[in-house]
Amino acid sequence: MKKWLMSVILITFSICSFSGLAFADENVETWVDRLNVSPDKEWNITFNTSITEETVNDESVFVKNTETGEKIDVSLNLINDGENLVIEPAQPYTVDQAYELHIKNGLTSVQGEETLKKAIILPFNVSKAYQIVKLQSGPKDWELASSYDTLDEAVAEAKQEDGKEGVIHEGQLMWAPKGSQLFSKGFTYLYSDEQLKDAYSYVSGSNEMEYVRSTENSIEVVLAGETYFIDHDSAALVPEPFKEGGSYYENVGGDLYHRLYLNGYSPSYNYGQAPADLEEGEKVYSPDGSFNWEDAKFFNDLLLTKQSHYNEEQLDQFLEEQYPYDNENRLAGLGEAFIAAEEKYDVNALYLMAHAIHESAWGTSDIARDKNNLYGYKAYDGSAYDSAETFESLESGIDFIAKKVLDEEYLNPVNWKYYGAYLGDKSGGMNIKYASDPFWGQKIAGYMYRADKFLGGHDRKLLEDGYVVEEKFLTEEEKKEQEEEENDDEDNTDDEGTDPEPDNPEDPVDEETTP
Repeated sequence: MKKWLMSVILITFSICSFSGLAFADENVETWVDRLNVSPDKEWNITFNTSITEETVNDESVFVKNTETGEKIDVSLNLINDGENLVIEPAQPYTVDQAYELHIKNGLTSVQGEETLKKAIILPFNVSKAYQIVKLQSGPKDWELASSYDTLDEAVAEAKQEDGKEGVIHEGQLMWAPKGSQLFSKGFTYLYSDEQLKDAYSYVSGSNEMEYVRSTENSIEVVLAGETYFIDHDSAALVPEPFKEGGSYYENVGGDLYHRLYLNGYSPSYNYGQAPADLEEGEKVYSPDGSFNWEDAKFFNDLLLTKQSHYNEEQLDQFLEEQYPYDNENRLAGLGEAFIAAEEKYDVNALYLMAHAIHESAWGTSDIARDKNNLYGYKAYDGSAYDSAETFESLESGIDFIAKKVLDEEYLNPVNWKYYGAYLGDKSGGMNIKYASDPFWGQKIAGYMYRADKFLGGHDRKLLEDGYVVEEKFLTEEEKKEQEEEENDDEDNTDDEGTDPEPDNPEDPVDEETTP
């Protein structure tokens, strides 16, 4: 028999702790959430002190039918030296009926004979495993309908109704009609199988996924165009009639902005150049950030082993002139480190810079400031600051990431973390294993686009198939050296191009040969 443990000393609910004060009838707390339980439900109530046995009776603790008001025959047994009260029905509760468990403040403690601070009323419903609910004013406001032994039975019946039905299991919305929204409740694993055995990737909380269907074991979703399965406890379903918003892309001044909807929170970011056929202010939906227009090309698809056109001076120019804050700019002057890492490990320097900007919030994060860690290396969800790696300098951190994390792992085809040598999303690329944010790759791509646009748009050519940089742009020093070499070559050419005149030149003589 399944047992439910309700701790009455939890401060969250402010119930069933003891006090010497007297209380009026209004000192009763009713639990807002109506629990869904089985017909043989056994309640195990935990108190924070031993209860006097004589005060436990059908006047101080009882269960009644909500509709009829009739008290139900239950047994009351104190255990564990009076700190636990077990309440068990003499006969199973009637399926599809609503009940209330009452614990009155007539109970007293053994020590000090104190009474409960507040009496409580805990409403609950009795049903088979899967119960249809008629949704009212919101996804958590419902009226109970019939219940069934299997999810398939309940769903088949609910689909016959008007589209405002859902199916709950143990008090949780488990199935909703087609067109409903689904958000991740917190850190959520994405599985490739319905039985949730093969964890393929993961996402952070409040991210929207396309809801496909529910099974008893899992929920099928689509994210970035790929099909996954997630655990029921990780899903927050919002039925179609109660949807409040959604994510979309919008052309803003020629830039494509991604307007996210994260279950009530609406951030946005610049993704890249808007397609020419997308009008100013026009909005469009895309589940994976891709579009059918030929010119819809974005930096999260760039092969990161391609060399950038730009040199350290150009990267520094962007870092210095586009820094968005008034405080010290710790990224200034790092262009040389990004270029050095590119040359040593074949990792695109524009990407290395954009990745550092995104992860460190332009070098202002605590991890960047205190630990010289621009990339959030080992900053795991839930313990980011404490677990993050510390580097001797910003430059050494850049070199380490380019070598160890990128060249040896995420961009290395024989490494298990390799899903393509590009940023990507949750359908492919580094984003599969590197980050829980499903739009991590697109956000870094946005910084690459902004930098490239500022510097002349040359690296956008790298998105064309087969295009590679033959030679990087020269720095001012390199230009000067090249000019000096060219001048030297010209001087040498002038010196070698004219033979000296003889001291006594003779006029040439034409000779005839006669037979």
